[in-house]
Amino acid sequence: MPRPRPGRTPIYSPSDRQCILDSFARPPQREGDSTATWTVSTLQRALRQAPDGLPDVSGYTVWKVLVEAGYRWQRTRS
Repeated sequence: MPRPRPGRTPIYSPSDRQCILDSFARPPQREGDSTATWTVSTLQRALRQAPDGLPDVSGYTVWKVLVEAGYRWQRTRS
């Protein structure tokens, strides 16, 4: 039988995680989101400002949800 693991329990529900993924799936608006591509910080800002978004979401939570969904970031080569 597995033993309980230490650590804080997740505070975001599956519907909150889906909200993050749905926001990431839509293309950013240059005027409203001030970007042409999503970064973790711009997505976090958009989620905090959205009326039906997540006002207290952290950048780490956004990053973790996206990584768990299979998304990865690479550094730009400029």
